Amino acid sequence: MAQVANWQQFGKVIPLGNEPVSDVQADLAQVEQACREIGFSAQAEAMARFRVVGLRAAVVGCRAEIARRPEASELRLAATALEAELASFEETLPMECAYRADQRDMALARLGGAQARLRARLRSEDDETRLRVQAALALSPELLVRVSQEQAVAEL
Repeated sequence: MAQVANWQQFGKVIPLGNEPVSDVQADLAQVEQACREIGFSAQAEAMARFRVVGLRAAVVGCRAEIARRPEASELRLAATALEAELASFEETLPMECAYRADQRDMALARLGGAQARLRARLRSEDDETRLRVQAALALSPELLVRVSQEQAVAEL
């Protein structure tokens, strides 16, 4: 978790204006983008799972209220609509999770590629850039995924 926090303190790596972007800056930007995409995919998957959990709870709540008030036809309609929506989300949840896993895997591949290129260039940079490169290289893909997933669940 400290690795993720340390990386975030370096801020944006893409220069503003028309300044040329070095190969190192481009690779640092790839690391930053990959980190954002990993976080986004974790959050999107957590939201999809929580959506299903929320719909299940709503259906259970409607059915419980119907049991108390059998004459409430509007509750029957609401429960039927919620059950149909729940069935649709449950059907598509595996596909959405697979899509998010593919997004994460592509971001992890870009992260690994950028880190490999940065390792090769580490010695040729100034001190400030070298610190940013070292922070980028210290990122553990496994830790990044785990922290992103934990943060996504915590935010929901």
